[in-house]
Amino acid sequence: MNNILVGFFNVPGAGTGASESVSTPLTGNGNADYAQLNKLIRKRFPKSKYPAPITRVGSAIESATAATATVEYSAGAILKSLFGGGESGKEECSTQIGSVTFNDQPCDVVLRYHRARDVAGITLKERATKVPIHFSDQVSAQQLVSEMSTIVREILGDEAKDLRLTLTEIST
Repeated sequence: MNNILVGFFNVPGAGTGASESVSTPLTGNGNADYAQLNKLIRKRFPKSKYPAPITRVGSAIESATAATATVEYSAGAILKSLFGGGESGKEECSTQIGSVTFNDQPCDVVLRYHRARDVAGITLKERATKVPIHFSDQVSAQQLVSEMSTIVREILGDEAKDLRLTLTEIST
């Protein structure tokens, strides 16, 4: 499994109002890895003149495969089926289903499933700090997986920008 270093930066004038992120493969040399992040963010925003107030606000080591992994489901699948669907197994389990910018912070979108209550919920995990943001909205585990984009948008509201779900319908 390959690990990457993700850097989060405030870029004045970028127009998004959110932290910007870039990533680079880990080399084992921290100074070189951070220098590469700085080079990548300056390449992405060349109009910011050095020493522009582009500031790194955080970084995280992530698995390259986790960042690009997709969750596959069959047509007509319900949320419960993403977690094995049976009655046995862990009481509560979760899976990452995408990413979003929430309150100007890049976050991972995590779908939680509570087996005993047969409900699902959404948690955001800030990528820079790993702090979870739980939402009390409970979603029936009988909902279609194909409706998740609409459901997540409704739960997160107007503070959510650039929602990207990694759910992929496969033909059987």
